[in-house]
Amino acid sequence: MNMNINKKKIDYIEIFKKSFSITLKNKFLWWFGLFVAIAGGGNSFNYSANNDFGNENSEALAENISYYWSLYSEWIILGIVIILILFLSFVLLGFLGRGALIGSLVKIEKGEEMNFTKGLRQGRKFFWRVLLLEVFASLVMLFLGLILFIPVIRLVVLEAYVPAFILGAIAVIIFLSVILLVSFMRVYSRIYMIEGNLKVMESIKLAYNLFKINVKESILMAIFLIAIWIIASISLLFFIALASIPFVIGGLILSAAMGPLFVITLGFLATATVVAAGIFWGAIYAVFSQGSWVLFFNKIAKNKFRNNESEVKEELYYKKVAEQKSLSKRKAG
Repeated sequence: MNMNINKKKIDYIEIFKKSFSITLKNKFLWWFGLFVAIAGGGNSFNYSANNDFGNENSEALAENISYYWSLYSEWIILGIVIILILFLSFVLLGFLGRGALIGSLVKIEKGEEMNFTKGLRQGRKFFWRVLLLEVFASLVMLFLGLILFIPVIRLVVLEAYVPAFILGAIAVIIFLSVILLVSFMRVYSRIYMIEGNLKVMESIKLAYNLFKINVKESILMAIFLIAIWIIASISLLFFIALASIPFVIGGLILSAAMGPLFVITLGFLATATVVAAGIFWGAIYAVFSQGSWVLFFNKIAKNKFRNNESEVKEELYYKKVAEQKSLSKRKAG
């Protein structure tokens, strides 16, 4: 039995205005945004080979690496271990922050009073489920990438370049499409999981159904948020550049008298300030972005637009399960 009920029009401006207001009024959320920004704010480093870098330079580089490894192998290993520990700590902190941020936003949207301690409690409660969701999504993408691109690499090795190009183009299109699907399912699964206190697979199933009937609205929402990010980031860079002009002029004047050490110190402080401003902006945007997704989710999830009765019953079933879990915990307490 089909349910031909029209979806309500989404007021994106209202969502962004409300999310901006929540972001400004609840500054404790910025800490959780900072955790998320640090974990997901890694830069991509692209290394390009120089045509003049011949065999002689390659051999010299290998000899230098071997020489320094023989002298400082213990320190190099220690440095690598410290970097890995820091990286893992930031990633885990990001999972904690993500759960705390969504949990806090969901409670705030329901009109409940929240603070940093209560939000952190939400983060700890859903830490393992958020982690499991991310691991599952990453493994799906890894296995899909291997399945799609290993045949392409094999064809390139066999010098079958035309079939490799055609198969590679198809693989890229499929891979990007799945990345898009997985990205939205992660967004919706997290909210379903935390708002409904659901298991990971339950939230994934509901997220898929929700995205399936809101593809256009979801993509439009993502485009708006990307546009806001670009405009705000360019504005921030412009402001930083404008504000740095007096310091640059002053530095050039003083450098003649103070010497190169002063210039190096000033450059280091300027770089640190720019990096700190970028991280701070990333934290605020993480709160605004996640708040927008929670508000958007509530708009589309509350509309009665399921394609058939089975999906309605499925959603009601999971909501009932969540309510029973909550009731059992209150009785146990």
